[in-house]
Amino acid sequence: MFKKYLPTVLLAVMTIPVWAQSADSYTLEQVLDKALERNLSLKISQQNQNLFAEQVREVKNNFLPNINLNAQHQYYFDIPTQVAPAAALGLGGDGGPEYIPLSFGLPHQTNISAQLQQVIYNPQLPVGIKAAQTGQDIAELQLQQSKEDVVYGVSSTYYQAQSVAQQIKLLNQNIKSIERLVKITDLLRQNDLAKSTDVERLQLNQANLSNQMANLKVSYQQLINGLKLMTNTPMTEEFVIDTAIHVQDEETLVLADSVTRTDVALAEKQLEVQRLEEKQIMAGYLPSLYATGVYGQTGFGEFDKDYYEMFPVSYVGLQLSVPLFDGLSKRSQRMQKQIQQSQTRDQIALLEQQVENEIANAVASLETQQQAVSIQKRALALAEKVYENMQLQYKEGLSGVSDVIDSENELRQAQTDYLTAWVKLKLAELEIKQATGNLIE
Repeated sequence: MFKKYLPTVLLAVMTIPVWAQSADSYTLEQVLDKALERNLSLKISQQNQNLFAEQVREVKNNFLPNINLNAQHQYYFDIPTQVAPAAALGLGGDGGPEYIPLSFGLPHQTNISAQLQQVIYNPQLPVGIKAAQTGQDIAELQLQQSKEDVVYGVSSTYYQAQSVAQQIKLLNQNIKSIERLVKITDLLRQNDLAKSTDVERLQLNQANLSNQMANLKVSYQQLINGLKLMTNTPMTEEFVIDTAIHVQDEETLVLADSVTRTDVALAEKQLEVQRLEEKQIMAGYLPSLYATGVYGQTGFGEFDKDYYEMFPVSYVGLQLSVPLFDGLSKRSQRMQKQIQQSQTRDQIALLEQQVENEIANAVASLETQQQAVSIQKRALALAEKVYENMQLQYKEGLSGVSDVIDSENELRQAQTDYLTAWVKLKLAELEIKQATGNLIE
């Protein structure tokens, strides 16, 4: 398609099992397989392939003979009249009529015939077959594009669900820790070593955490429902994912010399179709040749006189059609196709520039997010350490409840920042794969 010195990122992976995986949980690969097999939008795209295949057959069938059976019966209230020269019939003369009206035929007439027409030469048909076959290639690319959309959508939703699951896990630990502090502080209050307001502030913080937990559970269920929708899974069916996250700390750049994007390939196929359509228009200036044949019976009669007789009629022949002048309609059609081709070529050039820009941005984003994950990981470890020390100091009476609440809030913020950075890192990896056309390996 186009050669470019493109970076593709391979990463050393370190697994942090924040939440143990259930034996019946789905990994990302399993969810992707399920989506690619059962997603309804993909089934619609697959039906488009069948549609284009039938269109190819339709064009090819134009090379087969056409056979028609025609039947017609007519009853004339008035027999058609024709005019003949009187002299030709030996009639007329001086002062007589120059023409004499004559009625030929009988009131009842029947025509039954079978007609066959076979293409011998039609320059538009071979071009039409190529255009239809190229349309079939377009359907395959559209299916590939739909698969890429599904892979991106499933992967991003899966990562977000993992992140929310981790937030639920960590928040649950924080709630339990606050519960223990509430009990300790209440005992201290009973022994006049703490104030009632200290207990109430901790209880208020505990209530806020419980409210956050409820909101997170709703968000998690919504993400799971999104995965069910993309995998065509009934909403009533249980759907459990693997919530263990995988953090990528190290980066190794491997250089590739080309990239294939489905959207660019699709635009190139559309340009090919437009060229074939122009060629088909030009083929309309060439003559077409058909072989024809007819066999039938023609009958005449008068029922009231008990007379009816059939006579055979048959012939074979050639039919040549030579276009001479079409009012310049083909010229206008050709100019339209040339303009469309120019637009498509510019679109391909624009897409290639966009691909280069997307790759550069994706690489920069990946590097940034890897650094962010590393920084947030250290910040999380530090926040955990400060929170543990603050709890010990509080139990020993060396710090107040405000210090404990502040350290707990800082810990919760560090946890959220870390998981947010992790999701952004996974999305950056998806952007790299999407930009380089490697979402589906």
